[in-house]
Amino acid sequence: NTRATPLLPLEEVKPLEAFTRKELSTILIAYDNNDDGGGDSIPEGKLLRDRHGFTRYVFEKPDSSGARGKGKGLIVLIHGLGTSLEMFKDLSDKFIKEGYSVLRYDFYGHGYSKYGNGGDDNDE
Repeated sequence: NTRATPLLPLEEVKPLEAFTRKELSTILIAYDNNDDGGGDSIPEGKLLRDRHGFTRYVFEKPDSSGARGKGKGLIVLIHGLGTSLEMFKDLSDKFIKEGYSVLRYDFYGHGYSKYGNGGDDNDE
């Protein structure tokens, strides 16, 4: 008798629920988002908590006024080793202008995605 492990629901969280201020500031500086070191800047997209950690994603749709209000489809852009969803911003913009919806996300340990339980400001 095998039972599947139930999936935990996905929960949207704020960046400081996933990262300490120090971690967030380090990531912001690494991606040149002009952070002043305080860790208060907000990354593009949203963060979801799942059973393994936190995944940042950006989901964008074409303007509903164009293409008779219907998109042409969904394109998922997945980065390679050592990069993040930021690398596809220009390409994503082009697809959206052409009428496609685009999903970009960071793998764990890349960009703002993180394997683990979340931020704990006690380590600063």
